[in-house]
Amino acid sequence: MLVSWDTEHAPGDDYQVLKPLTCVQFAREDGTEGLLHALDPRAREFVARTLTHDVSVGAAIGHDMAEVCYEWPDLIPLVWRAYAEGRVRDLIQDERLIYIADGRHLPTAPANLEDLALKYGYGQLDKDPEVRMTYGPLRDVTAISMWPERHRKYALEDGRAGLYIARAQPSLTYSQQVAREDFLCVLMGAWGFRTDLARVEKLRRYCRGKIDSAVSVLTRGTPLRKAKKATEWEMAELLASPILRPNAKNATGYSKIEAVIEARMRATGATRMTAGGGISCDAEALENSNDPMLMALVDYNSFQKRLGACDILGLGELHCWFKPMQENNQTSCGKPYNAQNPPTDGGERECVIPRPGNCFIDADVNLFHMHAFAQVCLEIVGRSDMADVLNDFARGKGQKPHVVTGAALAGIPIELFEPKGKHAHFYAMAKRYNFSLLADAGYKRVAATCSKEGIHLDEGDFYKAKNAWKARYPESFAYFDFIQSLGDGATITELFTGRKRGGCSYTDAANGFFSSLANSALKGAWFELAWQCYDPTRLSIIFGDRPVDVIHDQFLIETPIDDGAHDRAMHVKAIMEQKLAELIPDVPPTTDPCLASCWSKGAEAIFDKRTGRQLVWTPDAKKEAA
Repeated sequence: MLVSWDTEHAPGDDYQVLKPLTCVQFAREDGTEGLLHALDPRAREFVARTLTHDVSVGAAIGHDMAEVCYEWPDLIPLVWRAYAEGRVRDLIQDERLIYIADGRHLPTAPANLEDLALKYGYGQLDKDPEVRMTYGPLRDVTAISMWPERHRKYALEDGRAGLYIARAQPSLTYSQQVAREDFLCVLMGAWGFRTDLARVEKLRRYCRGKIDSAVSVLTRGTPLRKAKKATEWEMAELLASPILRPNAKNATGYSKIEAVIEARMRATGATRMTAGGGISCDAEALENSNDPMLMALVDYNSFQKRLGACDILGLGELHCWFKPMQENNQTSCGKPYNAQNPPTDGGERECVIPRPGNCFIDADVNLFHMHAFAQVCLEIVGRSDMADVLNDFARGKGQKPHVVTGAALAGIPIELFEPKGKHAHFYAMAKRYNFSLLADAGYKRVAATCSKEGIHLDEGDFYKAKNAWKARYPESFAYFDFIQSLGDGATITELFTGRKRGGCSYTDAANGFFSSLANSALKGAWFELAWQCYDPTRLSIIFGDRPVDVIHDQFLIETPIDDGAHDRAMHVKAIMEQKLAELIPDVPPTTDPCLASCWSKGAEAIFDKRTGRQLVWTPDAKKEAA
């Protein structure tokens, strides 16, 4: 039976931090409805019965489920079981699935119950903040008959609207999966992570130094208020304006600034045109211009933004808002801090640390997208040389995939290839091509990536390497021909899960088949790991550990520093490899987790020579410890 239910609780500055419940309201398919105070034993009984027998539906119900776990910890096993059995639907996430399947612009999808009620014909809901934000004090008023009428009506209306929408909304493949993914995002944001304040201050100094360097280039070393030449005044003026993304109120000033940028772009001869026929002045275009002043302008913008991030990191503890699904089924995070893709320079990632007495189990998937691409080719094309290379390496019978690709790029037999010697350049480029060419990336995109790393990529060299890559993995020809045959605006269906994505361009489709499969596989592992971390009835050695971040192909899991940390890391490895293989069965991915004192690109496993067990990596750790 469908049961729409919702909760109300005290407001707070941080939505992601869980708070005591005030009430539970519901509407059942059999016509019964009700509003129960959280301190009324019947509220807990209702939730327990619903979790055990019915299908729970609601808008952002993952947050309500997390609040239930906070209010009644003994119900935690029932919550996880309901998700595992596919008996939870999130109306907002279902709507996002509909928009993705139709190829509509995802940011325009209804994002709350009020919008959904209007779309599906229920009518206008009263969402007055004076009601919505004032349920906290009512926790002390256990007799609901004593509540203001608007508070009673507001709560009951949410339950009725949720049931109406659930009946009207189309039934979707992947609905149960995305509901559980949203729940995982809520839990991860609620737990949060700590930051190292000393490292944050060091990062702040680093950013200010970069800003000063950019200002020096933009003003040719002339103090900002004393620039003499017109060009210097024009470039200096950029420093006081929202440069690349102005607000409407600054549009007049921006027109002048844009004219200065466009003039310099024309002078470089490295212009890239927009869809409307204008000169592109986005950050990527400016970076690729090789004009020192335009490149400094990008640095100025970037490091000003990162100074703002320092203020957020300086809070000491963050609770970020993760979202479970973008078009390619990837999670995202942006509020109050991008905890999934911060820069790797300046020690920014190292600012993220576990709670005292803990470390991170840092587990990323080896060559993840290559495994997913090879699996997709086996399904669509019927063969994959890449699968053979990956599987041979995993079984200890072959060379590293980057070595195999590097030898192909160099045009020499693999036994003559020296990845750390005279062929180091080909090995480094193999790493880039083994990821970028999976989606048939073009020269400009790969060159832009290389430029950020200070590498100039010749266009002729790129196409020569691209042809060599395709020749080494000939299934790519058939795969990209298949993608081309779909046409522009195609709808693709994710292998094994049935999740659909419409309105795909060639690049969307080429990337979408394998990246969405990889994301679904990773989320399956995430659910199993988090379930074992939170549910005591699973009797897992990682019970009490907490996932704090998911970085597309990587988990950070907070765990105590003790004699069992190595065993817990190996348990995470086993669970990840088991769950990933469920969706990538013919080219099963592997992972080699390490224990780390902070988040870092340089984190790696270090071992006690005497016991062979892992120790906690720190930024100054040696690979082996005595």
